[in-house]
Amino acid sequence: MAGMKMSNSFWKKQLSEKLKSLAPRFDARVAVVGVGAELNGDDAVGLLTARKLLLKTEQRDNLLVLEGGALPESVSGPLRRFDPDLLIFIDAADLGKPAGTIETVAPERIGGSSFSTHSMPLRILMDYLSEELRCDVMLIGVQPLNHDFGAPLSTSGKKAAARLAAELSRQFTAAGLLSCEPRH
Repeated sequence: MAGMKMSNSFWKKQLSEKLKSLAPRFDARVAVVGVGAELNGDDAVGLLTARKLLLKTEQRDNLLVLEGGALPESVSGPLRRFDPDLLIFIDAADLGKPAGTIETVAPERIGGSSFSTHSMPLRILMDYLSEELRCDVMLIGVQPLNHDFGAPLSTSGKKAAARLAAELSRQFTAAGLLSCEPRH
């Protein structure tokens, strides 16, 4: 795998632009939902990213980090109460790229049940929450190496989760989201 490009930086620019659009607002709120099945290898990359991000940032009045698991629709109640301006889902996604590649996934690329292992297709949930919460919604996908039941999270999945959590934390800091006190 030496020399193989593991992550494309375009997703960083897209996230930065979304956060910059919120910058003029002192009360902007961002929610991050890690999605995936814990027992399905790299399908758990969204969950690991959420855990790593939470360790770096803690919950804040203007930042909510949740684990949606294999049933991300189960966090719609906390999201509704939080009322985010930007909602970011993180999930394993077949991008057709090398394992560990990180990209934003356009809504039209999100298929139904063939796209994910979740009970409700993620696109339907994203569309619903975008309309219900009147917020911008984006999906950051990580190319899995495998998502077989019982398989461990791969090294490329673990590294991608660490890179993603670090970049999210960096961008949230730059956008001023981490300047308020943590919630306990």
